[in-house]
Parts: sequence; structure tokens; C-alpha cells
Amino acid sequence: MNIIFCYWNSICEPGMTHAFEQLGHHVMVFDHPMSSKDLDTDYLSAFSGYIQSNPKADCVFTINFIPLIAKVCRIFRIPYLSHTVDSPSITLSSKALNDPCCHAFIFDRCLYQEYAALAPDRVHYLPLGADIDFYDGITVSEEDHDMYDCDISFIGSFHSENCIYDRLAEGLPERMRGYIDGLIEAQLNVYGYNLIRDAFSDAWAEEFKRRAAWSVLPDYHEDIRSIITDQYIGFKCTQRDRIRTLQAISQNYRMDLYTTEDTSMLPDINNRGIAKSFTMMPRIFKCSKINLNMTARTIQSGLPQRIFDIMAAGGFVLSNYQSEIPEYFIPGEDIVLYESIPDLLEKLGYYLSHEEERLQIARNGYKKTKKQHLLVHRAQEMLKILS
Repeated sequence: MNIIFCYWNSICEPGMTHAFEQLGHHVMVFDHPMSSKDLDTDYLSAFSGYIQSNPKADCVFTINFIPLIAKVCRIFRIPYLSHTVDSPSITLSSKALNDPCCHAFIFDRCLYQEYAALAPDRVHYLPLGADIDFYDGITVSEEDHDMYDCDISFIGSFHSENCIYDRLAEGLPERMRGYIDGLIEAQLNVYGYNLIRDAFSDAWAEEFKRRAAWSVLPDYHEDIRSIITDQYIGFKCTQRDRIRTLQAISQNYRMDLYTTEDTSMLPDINNRGIAKSFTMMPRIFKCSKINLNMTARTIQSGLPQRIFDIMAAGGFVLSNYQSEIPEYFIPGEDIVLYESIPDLLEKLGYYLSHEEERLQIARNGYKKTKKQHLLVHRAQEMLKILS
């Protein structure tokens, strides 16, 4: 097949390009600046011209659903496939998703069920995967070991840049702030289930919307409950969860954190700064005794990309519980899960002192990922929709 792959600077793009090519397909990369995923006349004109110059293209693909791409594909009647890797993914609420040319694949089953109700023939469930060839090609040198060897590492942010709730909170009445704070504290004690979504009334949601004063594009569905849960409270929950968890770890163990955010509230942690995705990150995964995964609280049930990437690098994964993890990996055999901060601290101590068991679990995770969870497997599933 001839596949037009529209890039927009996602770190997942090279891996999926490689997956399509492994299957023998011809990938044509369209890499043009995009100022808006909904309305960009310059991009629309350039992409339309590109399709006209490639009349034998069989489909268009993107990481995450992009309404602007869907609108062009509708005009040219060319199938448009996308694989959503982020949650929340606001563009899935676009009515453009209902177009017959579109097929959106979503990695989080709860998110999939939410959007499948809006476009049942256009939305499909598909977990993420790994480009294991990329990780196999990374050789760790003695200098790398000197640079990256550590007991515990985590690569990621507190999502402070996405936390629009912080800008809104001061203007909320005390009773509303207190209720939200209580919801967050309750959610932090629960892994694998989102209790916030159903914990407030429609009247409360309408009041929150009025005070937040957000706007929705006219060609978008507006789910007030999802917007509050994911885009406001969810990011705040992730921020608090990660800071609290890292604080507990750093007070008991040596830990390297790779982030560009302010960590002054974590005086005991070793902030290593930014980790470049294609050079530093693979080496960190390979050199860390324990790679920590703290799933963003906006991901309700699915496995984040981090889990697959760590396993593809041959690293040991210690992750919070997510309800979909046991469907793909065996806890205690391929991956280790924690269900509370005290449980996490106990398991950190255990696996740091039981090296062979830790290494065997890492080997198991690598083997299972290589056998069942590669991006080439996901690419095959997506392209079946066109047959």
C-alpha cells in the first residue's frame, strides 16, 4: 500500500513509520507546519496539493486524530486512519470523526467506549506497542553506565503545564474548591478506576462550567462531565500524585528524576533535567535497576507508551495498577504493580535487593513485548480495516 503519513512532531511517528515499512508498505511522509488541528488554510492547501500529486495513495495516517486531516480526506474520498496515543485527546470530540472516511484507534478502553458511543463505526480499540528494533539498536557503553546507572528512575513531568485548574481555583468558592480537593484525595487512594467522573451532579457540573467559562468549537461535541474530569481535575490529580509519590520515594531511596519542571518541593531527589527521547531515554531505561511508571490519572484503564518502551529496552518496570495491564502482561512475571505508596516503597526495597528475580522479570517483559506487542502488530490490525 501507499500510505501518506502526516507528521506533526509526535515522538511516536518514526516508530510507526518503521512498522508500516516492515510490512512492506510505502510510506510517504508529509511534514508541513500545522498551526491548528482544526482550521489552518495554509496546511489545508498544501495537504490538498500533496494528495493531488500522489493520486495512488491508499490511505492517510496520523498519530492522534486530527480534524483538519479528516476534512481533506473527506473531499478526496481517501481513507483516514489514526492511532490515539494521548488521553485526554480533545480532537476525538470533533464531529469530523463521524465521516465515513475516518477510523480512529484508541489505546485506552474506557476512552474508546466513550467515543465509540458517538461514532460506533469509526472508533476502534487498539493498545499501544513498541518499536523493539530501535531499542535493540541502542548499545550501552561504559560511559553510558557512568552517566545513567541508578537504582530508580522516572522520566516525565508533573503536568503542571497542562494544569489549567490551578489558574481557575482561586476564583472558585471555597465549598467547590474543598469538594474538588476531597475528590482528588479520594482518587489518589484508588488505582485502576476513575471515581471522579461520577462523583458530582449535573447541577454542580453546570456551575463549574459557568465559572470556568470554557468555549467549544461549533463542530465539536461537548461532554461537560468529561471536560471537568479530564482537562481540569485529572491533570491536577496527576500533578499531586506524582509529587507525593516521588517525595515518598526520595525520602527512602536514591532516585533520578528526568524533568524540566521545578522540583524544589523534592529536595532529596536527583533532578537530572531533560531526557532526550531518542538518545538519552533508551539508555536510561537500560541502565536503571528499576524504571518507575506513574500513569497519568487522565488515562483511565490503558497502558501508557512508557510501559512498552521500557520493556522493549529490556528494562524492569514497576508500575501503578491499571485495569488493562493483566490483559497483556502477567503481574509478578513480566511486570510488577503497586497499589499504594506504602506498597510501592516495600516493592522498591524488595526488588533492589533481589537482583536475579528483578532481571528475570525484565527478560520476561522484553520477550513478551517482542512476541505480542510490537508496533508492527498494531499496524497490521489497523490496516485490516481497509481490506
